[in-house]
Amino acid sequence: MFKKVILFLFLFCLLPEAPVQGSPLSGSVPEMFITIDPIRRRSTEFVKRVRNYVRGRYTRVRDWWQHNKRSTGSRRVRRKMKDTQQSKLGPPIKRKIEKKKKVKQKVLSVLTSFPLNGDNKIVSRKMLDGIGSYLRGYKHFLHSDKKFVIKHEKNNNYDSLQGVDAIRAMIKDNKLFIGFVGTELFMSLEQELKRGDITLLFPIDGLPELRAKRYKNVVYFRPPLNKELEALAAYAIKKRHKTDVAILYEASRWGESALKACKEVLKKYDVEIVSLASYPQGTVEIEKALNKITESSPNAVFCLAKPRPAYTFIRYAMDKRLHGLFLGISDLNSVQKILKTALGIDLIVTSVVPNVKQEQDLPIVREYQKIMKNFLTYRADSPFYFEAFVTMALLEWCMQNIENDITPRALVEKLESQRDVNFKGLPISFNGKDRSLSSAVWVNPGVDRRWMLYKDGAFHDKSLKNFV
Repeated sequence: MFKKVILFLFLFCLLPEAPVQGSPLSGSVPEMFITIDPIRRRSTEFVKRVRNYVRGRYTRVRDWWQHNKRSTGSRRVRRKMKDTQQSKLGPPIKRKIEKKKKVKQKVLSVLTSFPLNGDNKIVSRKMLDGIGSYLRGYKHFLHSDKKFVIKHEKNNNYDSLQGVDAIRAMIKDNKLFIGFVGTELFMSLEQELKRGDITLLFPIDGLPELRAKRYKNVVYFRPPLNKELEALAAYAIKKRHKTDVAILYEASRWGESALKACKEVLKKYDVEIVSLASYPQGTVEIEKALNKITESSPNAVFCLAKPRPAYTFIRYAMDKRLHGLFLGISDLNSVQKILKTALGIDLIVTSVVPNVKQEQDLPIVREYQKIMKNFLTYRADSPFYFEAFVTMALLEWCMQNIENDITPRALVEKLESQRDVNFKGLPISFNGKDRSLSSAVWVNPGVDRRWMLYKDGAFHDKSLKNFV
C-alpha cells in the first residue's frame, strides 16, 4: 500500500500544470477581458506547494534508500564472509562473561581549617584548592576502584581566634582535621589537642615549640621552621657571603617564636644582627620598622612576616634604596613573582616540596601534573598546590594500607611507623622529635632559577631521586 501511494504521488508530480480558465493560453477570451477567479487561484497555488513538497520528500527518500541499500549490502557481504569463516572453524565457543562485583567504598570524611580572610588567606586558599583538585582528580582518574574514598566535609573559614568556637562545634561529629593554619588558633585548642579530641594531620604551622611529644594526635609533613631558617642562613652566609643581617618580624606569638628560632640559627654562624624591627599583627604598618632597619644598612634582611606586610616592606625599601638580599620563609612564596614582575627583585624563599619543573621524573610529580593540568591552565603554579597534593596522597596511601578499621588513631599510628620510605619518589621518614615526615628544604633563589636542596646540613646538586 505504501509503495502505491508513493507511486501515485510521483506520477502526480510529473503532470504538467493545467492552464487557468480564461487565461491567455486558452485562446477563448481576449487578453484585455481576462479575469481570474480568486478561489481558483488559491487552489492552484496550493497544488504547486503540494507538488514541491512531494518532490522534495521523494528526493530525500530516494537518496536514503540508495544509501541504505549500499550499506546494507556491505553488511550482508561481511556477515556472509564471517559465516563462511565460522563454518570452517566449527561451532562458536560460548564463553561465560564474569561480571565484576562492585566494591562497596567506605567514605572517610575530613575537616579542614583554612581561614579565607585575614593574614593567612593567601596560603589557605592555595592549600584548599590543592586539596580539592586532588580529591576531584583521584575520584575520576586514579583510584576509582579503591575501597576507600576521601570526602572533604567542611572548612572552617574563620580566621584566628574567631574559628575556635566553630571548630569546637565541628569536632562533635568528626575529629579528623587536615591542614591547620594559624598559631593562635592552634594554641587556643591546646587542651583539645592534648586530650585527643582533635586528630590533626599535616598542619601548615612550623614553629618548633608546637612539635612537642605531648601532641600525640598531631603529625606534620613539613619540617619545622628552624630547618627553613637554617637553609636561608646557609645560603645567605655561605653562598652569598652576607654577614650584616637585619630581621623584620611580626609582633605576635608566631613572630616572637620565629624570631627566637632565627636568632638560634644565626648564632651558630657567629653573625651579627645589626637591627631588629617589628610591625603590628594584622596590619601593613611597616614605616617604623623600615626606618629602623634602613639606618643600620644591612646587606641581608630576614622577613619573618606574612605575605602582604612583607611585600609592602620590600616595595618601600627600594624607595629608601635599601639594597641587599631579602630572604623569607615558605609563606612568602606567593609574592615572589609579583615582586619580580613589579620591581625586578628576587625574593629568596624556601619550599618544603621540590620544584615540579626540575623533578619531572618523580612518580608523584607526574601524577600531580596529570591531575592539575586543567586546573593550572589559567593559573600560576604554586608549591602550596603541590604540598596539599602530596599530603592528600599520603593520607590516601595510609588508608589503603591499614588492615583494620580506619580510625583517626589508626592513621596516626600508620604515619608514625614510616621509616625511610620511598613514597612515589619522595623520601619519607617519621621523626619523633619534631613529629614530621619530611626533613628536606629547598631554597628558591628567584623566579625561573634552579632550586637548591638543603638536607642534613648541606646543599646538594643531585636530584631528589638519588636520596631515595
